Amino acid sequence: MNTRNYFKLSLIISMLILIVSCDRNNDNKFTRNYILENGTEHKIELRFYKLGVQIFDFENQNVLNDTGAVFSQSVIEDSFAPAEASGAFQGADSLIIVFNNTRKSKIIWDGDNTTLEGISKNLFSDEVYIIENNENYRYVFIEQDYNNAIDCNGNCD
Repeated sequence: MNTRNYFKLSLIISMLILIVSCDRNNDNKFTRNYILENGTEHKIELRFYKLGVQIFDFENQNVLNDTGAVFSQSVIEDSFAPAEASGAFQGADSLIIVFNNTRKSKIIWDGDNTTLEGISKNLFSDEVYIIENNENYRYVFIEQDYNNAIDCNGNCD
């Protein structure tokens, strides 16, 4: 092979390496923050599940003790694959919300056939969030959420 062919081959290989190593979608990625806030006078415990197994089991991250306490998770959104709340919640497909270990609500999310027990809003759906600056998706639990929750007589396990 002559020098000219080596040059062409090395130029093609260099261009392929450059193309493969470039992150073409970097300009299309955004961070989306899902924020759950306690706007009640009640302690709230959030229990996220995926395929029947509890996730987010790290200490106290899922407890909103005081009014104003916040639980948040972020997800990277790609304009070609928009983010959803379930992605931010580590792919959870259900959520149990416990108020003061006396009342609870349950959301089982499977896309079209979501089941809501003791809550009127699906926290896995972006439609229930207040969108701030196109980046923060905030839901504030209110007294009505507590009142709608099902009484579990102090045993909400």
